[in-house]
Amino acid sequence: MIQDSVLEHIVIKIRDWGKDNKKVYFSDEQEKTAKHAKELSYHAVFGTFPESIIKSAAPNETEEEFKYRKENYKQVTKPSWDKALTFVYRIWNKQNYSIEINEEYKEYFTDDYPKHENYLSFFRDVVTKKKLSDPNSVAVVKPYYIPTKEVEEDGEIYEVVDQSEEISPVLCIYDSKDVFIFEEGELCVVKKKENTEVVKNGSKVKEGMWFEVYGKDGIYYLKQYGDYDKFLFEVEEYYEHGYGSLPAWRLGGIPVSDGDAYYYHSYFSGALPNLDQAVFLSSTLFASIVKHGFPTRWYYEDDCAVCNGTGWEMDYEKDDKVRCSGCGGDGKKFTFSWGKDYKIQLPENTADAGRFDVGSLPSPPFGTESPDTNVLEFLDNKTKDLIETAFANLNIDISNTPNGQTATESKIDREEAFSFLLQFSYELFDLLGKSMNAMIFMRWGSEDFVKITAPNEFTIRSSDALTTEFSEAQTAGLPSPYLSKLLLETTAQRFNNKGQERLLEVVSNVDQLMTKNDVQIASMKAIGAIQQWQVVLHANIFGYIGEIMSEDEDFLEGDIYKDILPKLKERAQQDVITGADPNDTLARLIQ
Repeated sequence: MIQDSVLEHIVIKIRDWGKDNKKVYFSDEQEKTAKHAKELSYHAVFGTFPESIIKSAAPNETEEEFKYRKENYKQVTKPSWDKALTFVYRIWNKQNYSIEINEEYKEYFTDDYPKHENYLSFFRDVVTKKKLSDPNSVAVVKPYYIPTKEVEEDGEIYEVVDQSEEISPVLCIYDSKDVFIFEEGELCVVKKKENTEVVKNGSKVKEGMWFEVYGKDGIYYLKQYGDYDKFLFEVEEYYEHGYGSLPAWRLGGIPVSDGDAYYYHSYFSGALPNLDQAVFLSSTLFASIVKHGFPTRWYYEDDCAVCNGTGWEMDYEKDDKVRCSGCGGDGKKFTFSWGKDYKIQLPENTADAGRFDVGSLPSPPFGTESPDTNVLEFLDNKTKDLIETAFANLNIDISNTPNGQTATESKIDREEAFSFLLQFSYELFDLLGKSMNAMIFMRWGSEDFVKITAPNEFTIRSSDALTTEFSEAQTAGLPSPYLSKLLLETTAQRFNNKGQERLLEVVSNVDQLMTKNDVQIASMKAIGAIQQWQVVLHANIFGYIGEIMSEDEDFLEGDIYKDILPKLKERAQQDVITGADPNDTLARLIQ
């Protein structure tokens, strides 16, 4: 359990942070991780406006111009980010990884998982994306809820944990901005989105902070109570899991050590410089195209009549100077931007005539100037090039340029891309195993953990390609285990359903001749390497299975070697005695 002194120290640090109004972030590390997630969100999270990029690249824009950009912003880099994600999703090709798991546990993760269709699809669709868009976010395993029951003791009714009901553990993701403390393998403190009730300005409001503290053996709540400004917290033990290992992990990425801060950069962070430029140029291009329809105007203008060009006026009530209400403080100075006209100062009027000296004015006194469309074309091409090369720098091809292969036939053959996928998949599947093992322990108290083999190849092959590969492997005389695996992949690709997968698993384990051709089987029979019933079983196995399942629909759910094989062997031996179909090629081989 977490020591009381440790919990007290955490409370003191949070209280000191809360009372310091100047501190936005709890620590330097939290600030760095939160800002990295923000810069990634401009391209990864739909609808995010890149405010900091626009303000730093165009500091002289007026409030109206900035507002115009924001209201008309189009997130042109999001599709390219999603294309790059599709590339990464190669790691989830079922042909290239495997998960060995107890059937009871498997049912929980595939059918009974409480927060999603099933755990694997949640992990694939949510965690994979989050690892790239916020690598310092934290994944935690905790109970979906704590089952309780009421008990009576000394006339009092108490609510206690119902030990007879199994815990339903789930994986939750906390954004990096909500991770206050993370010590690898030791301690994790995250801020919940829910708030507690506190007193603020004499009224009860739900604005109090609520933290979760994860340790190696338990999970605790820190709940703010009382006066909001005092930052008082009560400690509550939420769940004693007894796992002996911290059920919380950063999603991870490229390690970064910066002073006392240790955190991660996204594997896509190398694309940010180009993507940031692209969103600014795209926004500027849109505004420039609109502006092109209204050519730039220029004309003469007098000084501001309110401040006489000083930019200031006197506020007599405050006895102080304030910015001019007429020109906003510009006076005679003109600030260039795409949304403004260029104003030229009107010359002084002649003192003796009391009128303007027309002869001293250029002709004409006003005019227009249209932008060169070549600049617009340049911006458009530059934006597209920046987006495409952003991921090309990471060896990820998001272009639609044909390469002579279809998407399903193309093979990852560049060392850099292969290395990236290998590292990424290793980290992701390692986290998958850790999270599943923590849930298995919390739910069943078992250490019969999953065995996950992460992918080490990332080829996406069509069913036709697999069939060709199987035929060539068979001709080359490759070992039967290899051929069996290929045949399973081929059939699963053509007939992608759960029942078919189980059928193939049974056949591949029961039929030892599954990968042999007729000539090979005849040769093996001639030298006594196989028995007659094995050949008959090989020739009729699917028919036998269908026959038995017509009487026992759960036949394939039994143990392959204890329940299924004995029945199939018995059925084949019956046909050996009675004689197999003489029209069958394999039957002729054994006569």
